[in-house]
Amino acid sequence: MKYIKYPALIIFLFSAWILLNSIDDSSYNDLGIHDKLVKVQATENGYQFVSYLNDPDFKMFESNETYSRFQRHIQGKEWEQPFVDEILEKKSFILEDIESATQKPFFKFPDFDSENSLPRFVPFRNASRLLLLESKNHAKAGDFKRAIEKLTLALAFGQLIKSEENSTLFSYTVGMHQQMSVVGFANQFSNYEGLNDERLNELQNALDEINEYHADGFTKVFWGEYAYTTFQIEEEKRKSLRQRLDAYKKYNEFLGNEWGNKLIEFFGFQKPGGNQLLRTLLPKYYFHPNEFLTNVAPEYIKMAEQTNAYYKNINFPEINSQLSWLDTISPNSMTQETMVEVSFQTYRPYFKKRCLTHVYFDALRTVIAIRRYRLAHGKLPENLEILVPQYLKKLPVDYFDGSVLKYSKEDSWLYSIGINLKDDGGSSDSFIGSDNWRENPTIPVSASIGSEH
Repeated sequence: MKYIKYPALIIFLFSAWILLNSIDDSSYNDLGIHDKLVKVQATENGYQFVSYLNDPDFKMFESNETYSRFQRHIQGKEWEQPFVDEILEKKSFILEDIESATQKPFFKFPDFDSENSLPRFVPFRNASRLLLLESKNHAKAGDFKRAIEKLTLALAFGQLIKSEENSTLFSYTVGMHQQMSVVGFANQFSNYEGLNDERLNELQNALDEINEYHADGFTKVFWGEYAYTTFQIEEEKRKSLRQRLDAYKKYNEFLGNEWGNKLIEFFGFQKPGGNQLLRTLLPKYYFHPNEFLTNVAPEYIKMAEQTNAYYKNINFPEINSQLSWLDTISPNSMTQETMVEVSFQTYRPYFKKRCLTHVYFDALRTVIAIRRYRLAHGKLPENLEILVPQYLKKLPVDYFDGSVLKYSKEDSWLYSIGINLKDDGGSSDSFIGSDNWRENPTIPVSASIGSEH
C-alpha cells in the first residue's frame, strides 16, 4: 500500500503544480471584439460637455423636496409657473450643454475603472426630464414650434445614451427608457388643440431622432458587455489565489441554496444538468480567467449575429403559438442549446423590451399620421396603406412577428400581438402604460381617448 501512496502523492502534486502554473498563463483571444468598439477622440466626444453630471459631488436639486416637486411637474400632477420658471432658469446651463453634446459625432462615457465602473445614470435621466419640462412649458404657452424643438433634443439625448460607445447593456437600457418617457410625452403633446398639420409633421419628424430597429445600437451591446466582462476579469486577476478560492466557494455555496436555484432558473439554466454545467464553468472564471474570456468571445459574437439575423428574418409566414419566445427570436436556431459561458436567456427580457419600445415608436408615428389625415379629410383612414407616402414614410412594423401593425378603424386604435405572440384584437385595458399593455399593446388613435392616457 505504501508503494501506491508515493506515486499518488507525486501525481497529485504534479497536477496541482500544472494547475497553479497554468493560471493566467496564456493570453485570451477576443476574436477582434475589442477592435469593434470605437476609439473616440476627446474633442469629438459629446460627453465633455456634460461630464459634470457624472461627478458624485454634483447635485442637480438643492433638496429632496425640490426634486419631488420637479417629478410631480414632469408627471403632470401639478403645475406652478413660478417654480417651473425658477428651475429652468437655474438649470439653463445643463440644457445648453446637452445641446452642445448632441452636436458632436460621438458620445462615450469614461472607460471602466475599479472605483466607478458604470456611470451615474440618474443625473443624465433627470437632465433629459429637464428638457421635457422646458418642452411642456413652451407647449402651455402655445409656442408649439419651440416645444417640439426641445422634445426633439430630448430624443436625441436619449439616443446618445442608448448608443454610447462603451456600449453596455445598462446604458442601452437607460437610453431606451429615456426615449420611452419622451415618446410618452410626445403622445400627450400630439393631442394638444391648436396643432396644425405643419406642427404635427414636425412632431412626426422629431421621432426620426430615434434610430430604427436595425440600427439602434443593440448589436454593439454584446461588444460592450464583453469589454465589461474583461474589466471584471482583470479585477478578479488582481486578487490572490486565496481570495479567488474564497470567492469561488461562496458563490458555489450560493448556487446550492434556494435563492441561487431561483437565480439559475431565472437565467435559463432550469433544464436538467444546467446547474452542473454552470458549476463546471465557475473554476474557469476564478482560476483560468483568460481561458474563460476565450470561451466567452464566440458566444457574444453569435448573439450579435443572431440579433441581426432576427431583423433580416423577421417576416415569418406563420407564427406557431406553441413555440417558446426563444424559438421565435431564433430563426437560425442558434440558441436551441443552453449556452454555458454566456446564457442567451439573460438577454431575453431585453429582446422583449426592445420589441415593445420600437412597436410604440412606430405606432406613435402612425398615430400622428392618422391625425394629420383626419385633419385633412375629416375622417379616419380606412386602412394604413392610404397614409403612405404622404403622411407616413412606410408602414409600421410589429417587431414581434414582422407583420404590419394591426389597425382597427372601428375601435380607433393600433395594436401589436405583444409578448404572448397572440392576436387578441387590441383592448382598452391594454393601452400603453397599463398593467396589461405588454401582452396586448394597444395604442389609441382618437385624441379624446389618447388624452386620458
